[in-house]
Order: sequence, then C-alpha cells, then structure tokens
Amino acid sequence: MVNLKVKNILVIAGLFICVAFMAWLFSSAAKRYAQSDYEDILVERVIDGDTLKLSSGERVRLIGIDTPEMHESEKLYRDARRSSQYVQTIKRLGRQAYEFTRNLLEGRRVRFEFDVQKRDRYGRLLAYVYLKDDGTF
Repeated sequence: MVNLKVKNILVIAGLFICVAFMAWLFSSAAKRYAQSDYEDILVERVIDGDTLKLSSGERVRLIGIDTPEMHESEKLYRDARRSSQYVQTIKRLGRQAYEFTRNLLEGRRVRFEFDVQKRDRYGRLLAYVYLKDDGTF
C-alpha cells in the first residue's frame, strides 16, 4: 500500500515536471519567434520625430524619445504652457526632429528590441530601433 502511494506521488510529480518543462519550452520559443518578426523590417514612412510606420502597416513609438509636436494638437498647447515656449518654436523644433528621424530611418531596414510593455494604449509597438546595416542605435 505504501509503495503504491509513493509510486503515484512520483508519477504525478514526474508529470507535473514534464508539463512545466513543456510550458517553459513553448513560451521561450514563442518569445524568440515574436522577436524574430522584427529583426529585419522596412521603415516605410516616418510619421514624426518619434513615430514610424512599417512596411507591415504597424506603427512604432520609439522608446526613450519624446520629440516636440509639429502639428496642431492639445499636446502642442499643453507643452507650450508647461515649457513657456512659443507654439511656433515648438512646431519648428518638431519639424527638425521629424527631418532628422526621416533622414536616418525612412526607407531603411531596421531591427527592434522591446521592453517589458510591447504596445502602448494606442496599439503602437514600443521599441528601441537599430539600423540593420550597421547596428546604429
């Protein structure tokens, strides 16, 4: 009777370990696959200084960058109030940021690295971007 209970416990423990290992293996493979989708992708268009549109149609918000607004928006006026800058000055700086990002990334192949949160509240990918050809961050 005791041997049967021990055998049952060992079988159940073995099954639990197998299931846990398979779950870990599947999870690791899924993460690698998801990352590999963004290892070599074309930037179709730069929307503004910190937002890109990919050839897949997805939009990407660059992590660690917050460029000035270049279009009329509530954020533009909020930023003007907070910084005590003229709206036209902020828009000019936003245009410069857009031009810089466009010259660097538009029409080029890139790869992304993601942080803990992969998307923002608007559904955009949140990523660090690296040029595919030379690795520039």
